[in-house]
Amino acid sequence: MEENEALSAKARAMFGKRLQTDDYEALLQKKTIGEIVTYLRNDTLFVNTLSGVNEKAVHRGQLEVLLRLSLYERLNRLLRYGGAHAAEFLVGACMNTEIDMILLCIRSLMNHDETMRSQMITEMPLYMEKYMTVDLHQLAHVESYDELYEVLADTPYSAIMRKYSGRPVEEIDLVGMEYDLRRSYFQRMYHQASAIASGETLQTLQKLVRMQAELNSLAVIYRLKKYFQADPEIIRQSIIPVQCLFSEREINEMIENATGDEVADAITRRYHHYVKNTRFTYIENFTERIMKNVYYSAMETNPDASVVLISYMHLSRMEIRNIINIVEGVRYGISNDRIRTLLVY
Repeated sequence: MEENEALSAKARAMFGKRLQTDDYEALLQKKTIGEIVTYLRNDTLFVNTLSGVNEKAVHRGQLEVLLRLSLYERLNRLLRYGGAHAAEFLVGACMNTEIDMILLCIRSLMNHDETMRSQMITEMPLYMEKYMTVDLHQLAHVESYDELYEVLADTPYSAIMRKYSGRPVEEIDLVGMEYDLRRSYFQRMYHQASAIASGETLQTLQKLVRMQAELNSLAVIYRLKKYFQADPEIIRQSIIPVQCLFSEREINEMIENATGDEVADAITRRYHHYVKNTRFTYIENFTERIMKNVYYSAMETNPDASVVLISYMHLSRMEIRNIINIVEGVRYGISNDRIRTLLVY
């Protein structure tokens, strides 16, 4: 009980130091990546991670690596306050990283550019390896899809890798592969909850996973309906067959008969507790904002350390994506108004 309370208290204390609206507005005014680094190094959660960085020489890839590493360093510190079962959620965080690494590896093979992948892997903290199923050292030296397939042969990703083998790497359906990999993440996290929790906590953890999967599927339905008028069978093959607040019948009805706008309206009605003052800009941002409100509510109100930890993990990932979006905006000269539509906080 004391461990549970200590972990929850520490996670909430870290969450209290997250970037606020004023921070994001200040970051939007920066003109270079170096200026962004200087700001983040000044009394934010990233101060230690960025302390040794030369702001005049840092590039976008290096900064992204460091920001992502900062999350694992914080999660590792949090686990010191929790029981042994809490480490299971670091496995889940690592699975997200493994999927990112696999996709990054394939993109580097497609583009014949291994620099960013190698850097990200070599700078991964060593303590992460014990939570991973992928051998990072081998992944760093992969030079072909066949070699990647061999590295992943004894991991949970082997069947997915086999599905896309037998063709030139440039012809791989990267969108389809990412869908398959993300679906495997949701399945693993759902079953993982059963191994570490029971009763009300188990129900809450599994609901969070189902809700994330459902919103991802609803976003796909909206996009395929709105922009491609896709055939219902194509839509069914593109979504994760998991429901949370909607029933299977309601999802099927949307796939068969709803317009894109009707799908968005249905999400707004069913998730009204979490929509609040969220303005619809585009579907991925809309569903991400809903999940932000879901996790924020769990952080603030749920006493269980497992729920607090998984909520903190996802909210921190959103924060890092926000910074990366701002960095990309600066890099390509995108207007602040446009960048604001990408941020979720």
